[in-house]
Amino acid sequence: MSVTLPDYLAIEGQRGCRWSTEELFRYHHRMIRLLAGKAMCAAQSHDRDDLESEVRVAMLELLKSWKHGAGCSFATYCFNWIPLRLRRRLDGVDYIVKVPAYA
Repeated sequence: MSVTLPDYLAIEGQRGCRWSTEELFRYHHRMIRLLAGKAMCAAQSHDRDDLESEVRVAMLELLKSWKHGAGCSFATYCFNWIPLRLRRRLDGVDYIVKVPAYA
């Protein structure tokens, strides 16, 4: 299985390379802005910069649990799980999240 650039940056980010996590954020800048914009529609009292920071924090959290070769790219993994994490943070409620074994 070949490794794409964003997945390679995610793998290096898991190993603790700060440069690769910064590059990962730069590479996924459009996704970060999109997810923050969607969250801003739901939570109008929050600033866009704050929501973008929340998306970045969620990406760092998801970086720990993502596994290369498990069936999806890091971007797909983030795009599916970040909205749920943002909703939990904005609501201030901890929901029980059951992650399927194939995710």
